Amino acid sequence: MGFVKSQAELAKLAGVTVRTIREWEKEGVDVYDLQSLMARASKVREREEATEDLAGVKLRKLKAEADLKEHELEVERGRFVSQESQRADGQKLGLVLQGMLLKMAGDLTPILAGRPAGEVKKAIDKYAREKLVELSQYAPDTLP
Repeated sequence: MGFVKSQAELAKLAGVTVRTIREWEKEGVDVYDLQSLMARASKVREREEATEDLAGVKLRKLKAEADLKEHELEVERGRFVSQESQRADGQKLGLVLQGMLLKMAGDLTPILAGRPAGEVKKAIDKYAREKLVELSQYAPDTLP
């Protein structure tokens, strides 16, 4: 490297400000010794990178904590439900369907007894519609 004459040139070479060069000189660093200057600049860059990495980690942690709190709030508001509650509700609905299907023969036998074939289809259709309406009003917390 050639001879460097000014602190501005030293600052540019080290990637710092002239003010930093002056501070280092006050601290006893021989800023005109290029090896010492570049060693000090390297340590500053390492410290800055570590600080940026730590700041990034802290920022990601804060964001994750905020996201978790927001999710918990949405759960409280009822916008999200747990898999366990969905599974339990599905099992309850399955039991309701099973009960309806098992009762169907007993429910339909007296309705269909002695009717002509043309009326049997209408009676079955009516029964099916009534059961579908009943299912559409299904709410897990209102089961017997």
